[in-house]
Amino acid sequence: MKKKRFLLAAVLGMLVTAAAGCSSNEEAEGNNEQKEKHETDFGVVQIPGELTNAGGRVSVHDPSIEYDPATGQWYIFGSHTAFAKTSNLINWAYVERENAASQTKYANIFKESQSWASRGGNYSPNGNLWAPDVIYNKDMGKWCMYMSMNGNNHYSSIAMATADDIAGPYTYEGTVVYSGFKTSEEAASTDYEKATGSTDVSRYVEGTWPRYGTNAIDPCVLYDKDGQLWMVYGSWFGGLFMIKLDNETGLRDYSYTYELDEDATDGTASDPYLGQRVSGGFGGTGEGPYIVWDEEAGYYYMYVSYCGLNATDGFSGYQMRLFRSENIDGPYLDAAGNNALRVSAGDNQAVKGIKIMGNYFFSSLSGAPGGDSSGSGYMSPGHNSAIVDNEGNRFLIYHTRFNTGSEWHQLRVHQQFLNEDGWLVTAPYEYLGSKISETGYDKSEIVGAYEFINHGNEVTFNVVAGMLSTQEVVLNEDGTISGDVTGTWEQKDGSYYASMVIDGVTYKGVFFKQFDESASHKETMTFSLIGSNNIALWGSKIGAPEAPETGNVVGGYDFEDTATPGKDIVGTVGDATVNGGEITTDAERGNVLKLDGVDDFVKLPEQATAYKGYTIMMWFKASELQMWQRVFDLGDDNRNYMFLSPMAATNKLRFAQTMSDDGEKMINGDTVKRDDWVHVAITISGTSKRTTMYVDGEKVGSTVLSVWPEEYLGTSNYIGKSQFVADPYFEGCVDDVYIFDYALSKDEVNSYMNK
Repeated sequence: MKKKRFLLAAVLGMLVTAAAGCSSNEEAEGNNEQKEKHETDFGVVQIPGELTNAGGRVSVHDPSIEYDPATGQWYIFGSHTAFAKTSNLINWAYVERENAASQTKYANIFKESQSWASRGGNYSPNGNLWAPDVIYNKDMGKWCMYMSMNGNNHYSSIAMATADDIAGPYTYEGTVVYSGFKTSEEAASTDYEKATGSTDVSRYVEGTWPRYGTNAIDPCVLYDKDGQLWMVYGSWFGGLFMIKLDNETGLRDYSYTYELDEDATDGTASDPYLGQRVSGGFGGTGEGPYIVWDEEAGYYYMYVSYCGLNATDGFSGYQMRLFRSENIDGPYLDAAGNNALRVSAGDNQAVKGIKIMGNYFFSSLSGAPGGDSSGSGYMSPGHNSAIVDNEGNRFLIYHTRFNTGSEWHQLRVHQQFLNEDGWLVTAPYEYLGSKISETGYDKSEIVGAYEFINHGNEVTFNVVAGMLSTQEVVLNEDGTISGDVTGTWEQKDGSYYASMVIDGVTYKGVFFKQFDESASHKETMTFSLIGSNNIALWGSKIGAPEAPETGNVVGGYDFEDTATPGKDIVGTVGDATVNGGEITTDAERGNVLKLDGVDDFVKLPEQATAYKGYTIMMWFKASELQMWQRVFDLGDDNRNYMFLSPMAATNKLRFAQTMSDDGEKMINGDTVKRDDWVHVAITISGTSKRTTMYVDGEKVGSTVLSVWPEEYLGTSNYIGKSQFVADPYFEGCVDDVYIFDYALSKDEVNSYMNK
């Protein structure tokens, strides 16, 4: 279920009040004019060129977008009645703020629907008016707002209100669908019997409940290609459903019925009341469905958000997934041919749907304008809407949190493009007015080094979802790909279409030169592709590959001298202080330092981090594995550190770094096995801060740090101990710790590893 955890918006905006006072004849004439305008102009967006002045940030959760031709503005409507508008999809102003006054106003509008939500217990409309969707109903000549009335224990509903102007005032018209039925008496107080001819709700509560448990929230209302209104809705356990609406009332079409079909193995499923199931089920994840008809492509594209919406706790990892269908009611398939429906509780949802983006960071973000939250990267992007305007321009609109250690969120808009297979790919940077070159790009503009993000298809539950690794690849003149990933690449002649083959998988997408998100908004070549494995790849050009660095080994601790176990055998950094621990003989490595996991640790001198370019490497063997143990943790305190943990939140090896809580930059490795020796080297470029992790001599990932090691005071440089007092000490052995004042190459790492 959605977690009731949102922050109040803190960006100043504009409150727009609706005009009133027209006579009935004037109002009727106005409605006819508006209706005619919508039939001809609805959905046009004017895109000026080179709009690099991004501003007017707004915090709107679960944004649903709609265009008003009468004002020439795009409007977004979000949870807790935070609404905003724009003329260019870049600079936004508030229409309604997320505050008590606005929530009270809309709570009064939808007052009649609150009695149902109250059945779930402990109900207040404040904080429970979620994810409204607004659409202009051509038959009614009215704006229709579909509001989620969220209640505890699935006692939720979706209600509709209408207005003559998109900004209101709105008047309640009725409730479209309910959820949370436990008894026939409860069902009888709703439209359940009118829709199904019965008050029997036993199937929701007897045995097969996980197939239901659907929360009637998160509506998306749209016209199909034939002009018929539909609503897709739902959140989590029971799956996402679709019902047909009556065009003349905007409410449910009771003449359209649905069978009881719980078996999704044939690709379809339905419920007499909830409607056609189009995604999920059997207790699986999924919420915030949004469907867009794309006439050029000939498909309905359905977006679904997986996982939890937070960024700082176990309810995190929010991500958007993409499916498509030739029919409004499905079946919806992904690029691998998987149906969005789950057929059983064991049906792996992680592989279903194209994952549009995960938690990511590009180095250009570190130069974001002052006040922007994106400087350390994006986290938990989700609950989107999308548009295709009359000019064929495509945009993805969503809210996102950031790698800042808080739940603060803002709106972002990205361009989208069809690839050669008719799948939507998403531009890596937010929309700032860039236009793609229809004839493609000169090869010289494409060739070079790129930061590379594989968005994967990982689904995380009950852990804090970490940042994806930012790797580095080179697109070479001869069509090969080298670096962290190898393969081949190609641009189709005369177009922007891109293709890559990596590990036997073909990825298709686009090359796109767009403004990045730094304060200077540098024009940057990017690529965005998706594969038949539903995985999205992004690249952002950084120029030529970095030149190899040179320098010296400045510290070494081999733990051979039992009399002076912390002796620096190189001598520049200086001797370490060994607190507890003992020198013991290991069958594989000879003399090593053994730490007991209770209070043993090594404290390195402050000089151990007094370098710009940097490498630290060592062997370690964990005899016990506990979450957040540290092989090393270097820096000053729990706000300024860089650490290596053999078991992070993902149960895998992780290197992470932060300075003054600026958001962790991290590299994730594989799972560490107990009682196995592992060699790890972390190299940090003295020119770019690009950091690479090598495990047993192989490169596993890279990212770009916010600071060089020399910017730490180095007062708490530990081996075996964390900066956080609650974290467990490392239990196991360490050996051959070396420190360098430059970033070693892979060959140099292997040379030291094999000594």
